[in-house]
Amino acid sequence: MNTTITEKAQTKKPIQPRFELMRLMTGNWISQAVYTAAKLKLSDALLDGPLEAPALAEKLNVQEIELRRLLRALESLGLFRNLGEDRFEVTELGSFLAEDRPDSLRPLALFNGEALYAAWAQLPHAVTTGESAFGRAHGAEIFEYLEAHAETGAQFDSVMASTHGAEAPALVDSYDFSAFKTIIDVGGGKGSFVAEIVEKNAGSKGMVYDLPHVIDRARAYLEERGLSARCDTQAGSFFDRVPEGGDAYLLRHVIHDWRDPEAGKILQKCRAAMNPKARLFIVEAVIPEGPEWSSSKMLDLNMLVICAGQERTAAEFNTLLAHNGFKMEAVHETKAPRVSLIEASVA
Repeated sequence: MNTTITEKAQTKKPIQPRFELMRLMTGNWISQAVYTAAKLKLSDALLDGPLEAPALAEKLNVQEIELRRLLRALESLGLFRNLGEDRFEVTELGSFLAEDRPDSLRPLALFNGEALYAAWAQLPHAVTTGESAFGRAHGAEIFEYLEAHAETGAQFDSVMASTHGAEAPALVDSYDFSAFKTIIDVGGGKGSFVAEIVEKNAGSKGMVYDLPHVIDRARAYLEERGLSARCDTQAGSFFDRVPEGGDAYLLRHVIHDWRDPEAGKILQKCRAAMNPKARLFIVEAVIPEGPEWSSSKMLDLNMLVICAGQERTAAEFNTLLAHNGFKMEAVHETKAPRVSLIEASVA
């Protein structure tokens, strides 16, 4: 039986190592195509229904031929669909780039495609010096830069709100916090994590501890959720002190901003505030041992790029905690993507 050309084309051949490396090298093509869709608000333009390419180009004020080329590439990624005769619709996947969704990923696409994209180009500098790539790229460390650039700062705030806000309910569904009566969220931002715990556990009260300008947002957020009476706020730096009186202390996405010396100082301040029976809970990505792919390994590089921080393995967390007055009791898997709940007691 003769094998047709179509049948031959359908037989997948192993990717040669050289071409596999080329595929990895050009991954930025994909992320920048997605960024462009977000920047142009392609998904928003199609939320009310499909449009033909000429009408879509006019609506977005872009070139029709170039738009067709972009849509062709994005369709191959599953973000949009050509219904025939160049009539396009947004898919469920692509709809996450729409601006008005509460779980929108558009802010992440914009931040990743602009400020962070430039910073990643300086990864060699970070690996060579141990300094942040972001600071090298932009002439200022990230939080200083965000304060000076309002639009990028708003993007970053939206990224944190959409990713961390969605994470909090999944974390609370993964662990029973009902035994803890006073829960202090150290570096807690607006307080979405402790608010979720208190809301689910009627016998618990909480506190958000963060810098003064952050605490203003936390007060407004807690009032909006109707939790002001059960969740207190206190302004300060975790490098100076941590409030006493809690039987549970939370550090969510705090430790990964810092190398071991600075992370150790934060842990020591927590340890000094804690009573002997109190527990510490750290929410972070935990890097698995071994050569297998894990997004946490790339997230670790991202922390190096952003602020010279780092993700850690379970063994590294164990060592860090032991050196700063704690005993690691468990690493709990959670329903939240990519993160674990590390539980530690006072040593």
